[in-house]
Amino acid sequence: MTVSASRFRLCTMCRVEKVLAAFGNNKNGKNGLSGICKACRNSAQKDYVRRNKGKVLSGLNNYYYKNQKALLLQKQQYYKQTKESQVKKSRRYRRKHSEAIWSRWLYRHYGVILAEIPASLVSITIINPE
Repeated sequence: MTVSASRFRLCTMCRVEKVLAAFGNNKNGKNGLSGICKACRNSAQKDYVRRNKGKVLSGLNNYYYKNQKALLLQKQQYYKQTKESQVKKSRRYRRKHSEAIWSRWLYRHYGVILAEIPASLVSITIINPE
């Protein structure tokens, strides 16, 4: 096997030679890679979902209703485990984007666009992040 051949692989679907990074992992495939490139696999998956939308949605709904209690419990546990970090992340976001948040709030509640208000009437104090 030559050096160039070891860095490239032929996609079995589109028949184009592509770099190895373009292929997904498959432990049963040659070199541990899938025979179909990621782009072809994504397009095939999208086509399948488009053609079988009802079947896919019913499968998702069936899974949800069969496992509703377990999914809810998992969600609650995840919230408890990550609550502090999520609060810190939210605070950092609000500090960093306080002007944009204030602008959206003004528009939603009063229909006012902050950029259209004269600078002499606006006094926004932006809190510096920690």
